[in-house]
Amino acid sequence: MKNLCAALSAGLLLAVVSFVFFLSPWGQQLEENIGLALLFRMRGPRTPPANIIIINPDQNSSEKMNLPEKFNKWPRAIHARLVDLLRDRKAAVIAFDVHFAEDRDSKGDRLFAESIKQAGNVLLFEKIQRKSVALPEKGASTGSLGKEVLIPPIPVLAQSALALAPFPLPKLPVRVNQAWIFKTSAGDLPTLPAAVLQALGMKHYEKLRQLIGKETFSMDLPGLPTSQNLSPERFQEIGQRIRELFLNKPELAKRLDADIASGSFFPSAHERKTLQAMVRMFAGPNTIYFNFYGPPGALPTYSYADFLTRQQGHGAQHLDINLTNKIVFVGAARKTWAGQKDGFYTIFSRPDGLNLSGVELAATAFANLYENNRIRPLSPAMSFALLAATGMTIVLCCRAASLAMAALLLTVFSLCFLGIVHYFFSAHGIWPPVILPLGFQTSAAFLASLCWKYFHVGRERKNIRQALRFYLPDKAVKALSEDLSFIKEGDQMVYSVCLMTDAKNYTTLSEKMDPKNLSILMKKYYGYLFDPVNKKGGVVSDVVGDSMLALWPSAQPLPTLRKNACQAAMQIITAVKEFNRHHLHSRLPTRIGLHFGYILIGNIGAGSHFEYAPIGDIVNTASRIEGLNKHLGTDILATEEVVSGLEEIVTRKVGIFLLPGKSQPVVIHELLTSTDSTLDYQKRRLAGLFSRGLDCFGEQQWDDAIAVFQQCKDVKTDDGPTLFYLNLCKKYQKEPPSPGWHGTVHIDGK
Repeated sequence: MKNLCAALSAGLLLAVVSFVFFLSPWGQQLEENIGLALLFRMRGPRTPPANIIIINPDQNSSEKMNLPEKFNKWPRAIHARLVDLLRDRKAAVIAFDVHFAEDRDSKGDRLFAESIKQAGNVLLFEKIQRKSVALPEKGASTGSLGKEVLIPPIPVLAQSALALAPFPLPKLPVRVNQAWIFKTSAGDLPTLPAAVLQALGMKHYEKLRQLIGKETFSMDLPGLPTSQNLSPERFQEIGQRIRELFLNKPELAKRLDADIASGSFFPSAHERKTLQAMVRMFAGPNTIYFNFYGPPGALPTYSYADFLTRQQGHGAQHLDINLTNKIVFVGAARKTWAGQKDGFYTIFSRPDGLNLSGVELAATAFANLYENNRIRPLSPAMSFALLAATGMTIVLCCRAASLAMAALLLTVFSLCFLGIVHYFFSAHGIWPPVILPLGFQTSAAFLASLCWKYFHVGRERKNIRQALRFYLPDKAVKALSEDLSFIKEGDQMVYSVCLMTDAKNYTTLSEKMDPKNLSILMKKYYGYLFDPVNKKGGVVSDVVGDSMLALWPSAQPLPTLRKNACQAAMQIITAVKEFNRHHLHSRLPTRIGLHFGYILIGNIGAGSHFEYAPIGDIVNTASRIEGLNKHLGTDILATEEVVSGLEEIVTRKVGIFLLPGKSQPVVIHELLTSTDSTLDYQKRRLAGLFSRGLDCFGEQQWDDAIAVFQQCKDVKTDDGPTLFYLNLCKKYQKEPPSPGWHGTVHIDGK
């Protein structure tokens, strides 16, 4: 549970970091430039609405109708004929995305103006141009102020149109993702897509105005103009006033939408759809994200010639297109990149360089408004909820048992996430954050998981190595951590001093104490033993019950090893005395045996169980020497091989012994002290007398030997070796050893 809470907390922290970045300009740009593009590419083109068409003054029309190659040079009478045809065929709204900024032949202009006026549903494009206005101060210019100026078409056309509207878009190399619906810098002026939708709903405007009065309890509506004597200026004013009303009363749009949907005021489904779209538009944002229908040409596009040559009877292509209630956009929509000037870079721009034209973008924006299928970014609250959910899920995936499993889970999660967002984007136009969950969160969580696992594995390895050091030498631990073949191939032949200890009263204590208290006591006891071994460079090889085996291994038979082992043995005896002083009722007097020679250190065992241990006669002999202490009443005994040549160590030779189970006798010494300690007079005198007695013993001079050992007893009544030899001499007086005996003492039992 603790680990789960930690994972969820980490996921929440990741979500907070992601959300902060998401709200930044860099995060928004990342999602828009990459995330939105990814969703469009996954979705692909979609079916455009059937009530929108584009009529294109293309090169084909120029050729078939014998017109100038550039359509801005065409006679205005051509446009007049098109408007008349569209009016006759009951097109709902006609929107020209063409700036008629220059006068032509007056007859053609008047003819076009008359056609526009008679149609009553024609919108013309007006250009927004940014100008710098100087800021004078005391006759001198101190700077400039940017100002947007509307440049309408020529007056005769502007006065005849239902409305004038701009459609500002950025130029290359910026990718176009959004459209202005209301131009804030021009007083929330409706742009061409918004004006087209407003024009489509103007025939129902008076009913809508009355409904607004009902909802606002203001029947006179002084701030909302009527549609009488409608002019382009009044048309714009109506749009701006409705926009202002909805911004000041956000709840009004919801009530109006419910009233319209009820069907009480507008029984026609077409009316309801149009007015609901208007209400949503006027209550909506200033800009919308395009929900593109596809590459250039995705919207139904026809040429002037498709209609006008048919009317003239040239009839090469006979088209039977129902234009009733159609929304018609007129503007240049090139089919090849050559000569395209009104092109804008979008996610659906073609590889050959052909971009969506301005008129296609205007038609797309209108379709998004009318069909209510514009791209809707998730709200900040929903975005945070999504990032929190993905963050916690990703962190939980990364906490899998292995990195491979984590990578697999992240892949599955990413595919599922893409599938879900693809559905909501395609079906409902919902645009959630994509790159942050799939890119930043996944990468950050996986990298953090990788680092955490590396740290965790490192910590585990450190803990394991630390734990193994309680059971194995450092060298073995290091070798095992690097290569497990060390188990079968790690045997080494080395020179080593073997130090074996044994506690005298352990068996008695184990009978009296419960296992738990005995374990606590022995841990303290071994703490006193291990410290001298470690300080003197030894390695604790084995601990069994009350016995410890320590080693001083080396590739060469260095005297330093033997000296350190001897000093450690004497320090152990001192440490045990300190231990016993603190544990008067559970004393553990300790005996030590040392031997030196060539041993093998390696892994002993088979199958699934191995132990790292020394192998060789040296280990067994050290154990026998430790047991000899019981016979001689001594604390530390060592072989001649251990103490030979060590001037720093003071010893006394205690004899030649054939130990149990051995065929070769060994010379044994008792360790008395090291040269950095003071040997008292009693010990020095005792050592000298004992050496003389031992010589007499070896020469089978039993009476002399008994006399000398008796003097040793007078010096120290409880000296173990003295008492041992006194008894042995008396025995040999009665039962002399066999012929050829040279002083070797046979020890029959441990």
